[in-house]
Amino acid sequence: MRLLAGLLLLVLVFPSGGHGQLVRGAVRSEGDSLAIASALVRLIDEDGVTSDSTVTDSLGGFILSPKNDGRYMIHVSHVGYLAMARPIDLERGYELTVVLTMATNAIALEPLVVTARRRVPLEYNGFYRRSRMGTGRFLTREDIERRNPIRTTDLFHVIPRVQLISADPRFGGRQMVAMRTYSGGYCAPNVYIDGMLGMTAEDINMLLPEDIDGVEIYTTPALTPIEYQRNSDCGAILFWLRKDARGSPFTWKRLFIGVGAFLGLLLLSQ
Repeated sequence: MRLLAGLLLLVLVFPSGGHGQLVRGAVRSEGDSLAIASALVRLIDEDGVTSDSTVTDSLGGFILSPKNDGRYMIHVSHVGYLAMARPIDLERGYELTVVLTMATNAIALEPLVVTARRRVPLEYNGFYRRSRMGTGRFLTREDIERRNPIRTTDLFHVIPRVQLISADPRFGGRQMVAMRTYSGGYCAPNVYIDGMLGMTAEDINMLLPEDIDGVEIYTTPALTPIEYQRNSDCGAILFWLRKDARGSPFTWKRLFIGVGAFLGLLLLSQ
């Protein structure tokens, strides 16, 4: 059993009894561990395709059954809560049990932490090769430290053709990273984490600046590398995470919330 600090993603792996691979879990609210019903849960594969999706029941539970094993991004969204996206590895014939917590979409909440770790350095992901082509804007770890951003969206203030706009004033006026179109409007770019499509442009502050090793910014589809084009009329933003990212500090409060959510899931499964 593994508890990831700052994420409250409890992972248990069991053989699925010959029924293929499954992802079974529950969605809880941060702080009080109450069930979140009607949350949309999606499994997104490495090609950015939704392999399976469902809506949580009245107890916050869900079951996903993708056809293939492999690496996925599990994405959870609900009106009034901060959307979250986390990478998971699903083994063939096994069942993955998770407990996810969502923070309310309010003011001054502690940022969520993406706890995925890059398995290879930037050069093996093609970061420096693409930077030499000169088709995008690139920020290295040194650039990020020099700018000393409070939030990840602060990195985009001085990028040409990139604008921070209000994503939805009904939910606290969160800022979304948008790109200017040739017609004078704005569009929402595709956002990748360690090469996987799994986050929206309005959820970028889920990432902590200190966890980011590099950023690639492509402001138009024509400038975007072909492997990161996804039938979009907009550009793309690629985040590469640090291998030694620390994440949010561990607290006893988070431990008790996580254990309580886990015990609740066990009781529901009886």
